[in-house]
Amino acid sequence: MHDSGEFPIDRAQVLYNASGNERERGEDAKGRRMAKVEIARTVLRYLLAVFFVGGGINHFRIPAWYVNLMPPYMPLHEELVWLSGVTEVIAGVMVAVPAWSRWGGWFVIAHLIAFMPVHIHMAVNPERYTDMGPPGAMYFRIVLQGVFVVWAWWAAAARTGAASEAPPGPA
Repeated sequence: MHDSGEFPIDRAQVLYNASGNERERGEDAKGRRMAKVEIARTVLRYLLAVFFVGGGINHFRIPAWYVNLMPPYMPLHEELVWLSGVTEVIAGVMVAVPAWSRWGGWFVIAHLIAFMPVHIHMAVNPERYTDMGPPGAMYFRIVLQGVFVVWAWWAAAARTGAASEAPPGPA
């Protein structure tokens, strides 16, 4: 508490502005907030890219683990594991490249939705997946998929600006 009994002033309110214009000071503070949001968005976009590229590579390193997750009603287990590995790597790379990140974000979201049946199958058949934790963990995976969808949307798919609005391809 200040000795004068006054309330402390927000730091953004006292920043020096050469013009002394209060509106410009507010816009400066807004610009700084937006810059921080963009930094967070960029960090989360690259982290999402690392998760997807790493996960995709794991489909080739330990394919048997992924084959064991496949529901019996899905055909071509090994082929689908390889295909999903390829698509995860492609989606991750797209998210990491600024000119492609918006499209990559939507690709990640489509990927997460496409594989939701696998997670639902795991949740309703927990006896097949006892090595993956308690039955509740299988439902948590479904919730986690939703978190990843929101993450992909916020970090990549919802991006605006010249780089993300331009259609992919040569300039």
